[in-house]
Amino acid sequence: MMNTKVFFSSSFFLLVFCSLSIIALDLTVRNKLILDAQIMRFREYPQDETSRVYQHYKNMHIHQTLDFVLSQKQKYSHFDSYLELSVEEVFELLGTFIDPSDPDVDIGNAIHNYQTAEHCRQLLPDVDWFHLVGLIHDIGKIIYLFGEPTWAVTGDTFPVGYPFSKKCIYYNLFKDNPDLGKGSIYSHHCGFDNVHFSWGHDEYLYHVLANNNTSLPAEALYTIRYHSFYPFHQEHAYLELANEKDLNMLGYLKLFNQCDLYSKHDDVIDYNDIKDYYSQLIRKYLPEKLRFFKPVTFKTIRQ
Repeated sequence: MMNTKVFFSSSFFLLVFCSLSIIALDLTVRNKLILDAQIMRFREYPQDETSRVYQHYKNMHIHQTLDFVLSQKQKYSHFDSYLELSVEEVFELLGTFIDPSDPDVDIGNAIHNYQTAEHCRQLLPDVDWFHLVGLIHDIGKIIYLFGEPTWAVTGDTFPVGYPFSKKCIYYNLFKDNPDLGKGSIYSHHCGFDNVHFSWGHDEYLYHVLANNNTSLPAEALYTIRYHSFYPFHQEHAYLELANEKDLNMLGYLKLFNQCDLYSKHDDVIDYNDIKDYYSQLIRKYLPEKLRFFKPVTFKTIRQ
């Protein structure tokens, strides 16, 4: 078993390495991202208990328990029950969906996907799978159309079956969660892939892509699966559960977070200018249509 002191020492140096790698990015691109951040301030969460964001996290932090997550995984484990849809068809279905957990924007999800993809393209122009991750990272929100409540679709993710971290947004709202005060079911440094997380579009889309015939690299699948795990990639919480793989991947999560967060603005991208490029990426890495697993009881798309 790895010595705990040695692991935490290596964890610290890997975090420093990730930070230095980000600092070393092309300064022109970074300056633009910083300028965007100065124009708009992000992740300022309202304390007004009547706000949609507060209410979203109140429900999420009450109902996202280990039992609920395990039941959701079982619910979506019937791989012979699915809808076949292209990426563009999913965009059309989610065109007017607005994330109730996001305090920063009030635009449709499809617009945000293209904004994120274009920022990914600016940040790492030669890493095309990273651009595609920006484009598709939120299409798992299709589970909202299967009838899921929004608190089981969006929001910052966190481990369940483990004590809640005070670095989670709205930590006080965990007070009514049935799992509050329960201990850990995991061993230290078991790795996030062996941990159950609050259920949402991230985990769902990871399983969809992992079980479709894609050629996305492991880094892409990891980024999609954990891109909403802000307590880790922004606050460095839950390091005691992380293994070497998680620390090695942290740099990608931090880079993607810049693109996902700082791309949020009200300017609408002219889709016609970039359509061909992203169509080519979809053909390169994904089948023409993806199989989106659905509950066996599902009847029709929510309107």
